[in-house]
Amino acid sequence: IFVFFSLFFWCTFVEGSRALSLGPARWVGGMWFVEGPRDDALMPVEGEEGQRARNRKRMWLVKGPSDERPMPISASPTSQSAGKGRKRTGPASAAESCRAPRSAKRGCSAADRAEQAVKRALGMSEEEMLPELRAVDMAAPVRLALIGATGLVGRACAGYLAAHPELGFTVPFYVGSALSTGKALSEVAGQKEAKLQEHYGEGFWQSSDEAIDPEASVTDVDALLAAGPQAVDVVLSFLAPRFGHLEDQMIKAGFRLVSISPHARMQHPLIIPFVNGRSVDFGSLRCIKSPNCCSVGSTVALRPLVEMFDVQEIFITTFQTLSGRGDALYPADKVVANVYPIGATEERTEEYIAQEVARVYKDHPRASCISKDSIHVSAYRVYVQKNHLLDIKVRVAETLPLASAKSMLAAVYSQVQYSSDVAVSREVGEPRPRSHAHPNRVVVGNFDVEPAAGGKGSLVRVSVTVDNVAKGAFGNALDIAQEIVHALGGQSSSSSVTVPSGRADPPLPGDPTETAVGAAPQDTTSVGGQAAPGTTAPVGIPNDD
Repeated sequence: IFVFFSLFFWCTFVEGSRALSLGPARWVGGMWFVEGPRDDALMPVEGEEGQRARNRKRMWLVKGPSDERPMPISASPTSQSAGKGRKRTGPASAAESCRAPRSAKRGCSAADRAEQAVKRALGMSEEEMLPELRAVDMAAPVRLALIGATGLVGRACAGYLAAHPELGFTVPFYVGSALSTGKALSEVAGQKEAKLQEHYGEGFWQSSDEAIDPEASVTDVDALLAAGPQAVDVVLSFLAPRFGHLEDQMIKAGFRLVSISPHARMQHPLIIPFVNGRSVDFGSLRCIKSPNCCSVGSTVALRPLVEMFDVQEIFITTFQTLSGRGDALYPADKVVANVYPIGATEERTEEYIAQEVARVYKDHPRASCISKDSIHVSAYRVYVQKNHLLDIKVRVAETLPLASAKSMLAAVYSQVQYSSDVAVSREVGEPRPRSHAHPNRVVVGNFDVEPAAGGKGSLVRVSVTVDNVAKGAFGNALDIAQEIVHALGGQSSSSSVTVPSGRADPPLPGDPTETAVGAAPQDTTSVGGQAAPGTTAPVGIPNDD
């Protein structure tokens, strides 16, 4: 007993005091003790506890022998004060903690929660009522309204729908800005494409070969609001965020809305049918958001890895093309024959991608370690017209065989359940933006595996190309629209190989039998349909890639 208490006294007080005085970290009694000022990088904590920890000027951080990241210590059931030298009573490590399944919210149905979320996003009280969603006449073609139809994404979508009437969609409303109202959409498109060619160079910028319906005429948003939700079945919004108030008007008026706009994106369901659409009740939702196009490409490419391995951390480097900026023009001296870092600019792409990838995987049963804090993004703009390149590195808990890594990863991605949305390239130096041949799929390749830092787990690399319009923008919006039709009992042209994917049949552009829209300018951004309050006409504002 004397020896026991002597050792306890020595470890707790003597060694503990020495540890605290010797610097930022010290191994004592089977735990690391770390003292630090308000350093968010050392506090991987979510929710209220994390906020309280960040608000403290000084705090104790502790980690066990198997932890890779320190954890805040507070007077809670899962941890005790480090100053008293007590052992942790919670999970043995941060990794084990993040693997705990997220508990589902109880007390109301998913439809009720979705309705409450819409009201909160619109600033409505719970007592206020929204119009009941109208049924869709499945005996007739599904009617779409394109908001922001004169922007790059809107023009590409209009051209694609005109080239593929077999999809079962018709477009009675092409909504554009006050400057375009009353003009033929093809005329407006020609003028905007000519401006892009003049700015970036005719030899560089290539216009689309898919013709827009010559009868398509641009109207304003007031005409659509006056016609009401009985005039269209689904509204596809390609608005820039500054015109997001128009989306709010649409929802309050009773329209079904599918939007790629960053406006209120995190306040509505964020859906990629191939990734997180399996359990979504598409028919009951008033507004569904589609993520940033890099987020679409990243989440699709990550799905096989998430379902095969224990993903711990994700590093994404994006090489985004100029078409991602939309009709808004970069100063030529910054981007022509150059690479432009965009992390510190007004384009909040890095922030969007981390938040959105985490949000899409929030309820995936094997993605409990994926959060915005475990996703690290670096973004660059490159002098290429279309098809973003993503370099993705994923730290997994498993120790993977290095000798057969490339063939193993190719086999993982080649499984039939992924084939509708993922194509595998085994060629050296692929995938590349200019040779991207499947605009309706992400193309993956350039596989590699190396030991993770510290010798725990492996670091998996996969390079990805994604068409930032046909897949990343209007393509995902159309997938969602098709899922809405399915949910309401219709037989849209979607007949995908896998359950969660809303891929059309015949295939979207880029398959060998189709005329590719790949020659179209890749426009993941678009301009709003109507001038914002207090203005006369919208200026070309980028969406968010």
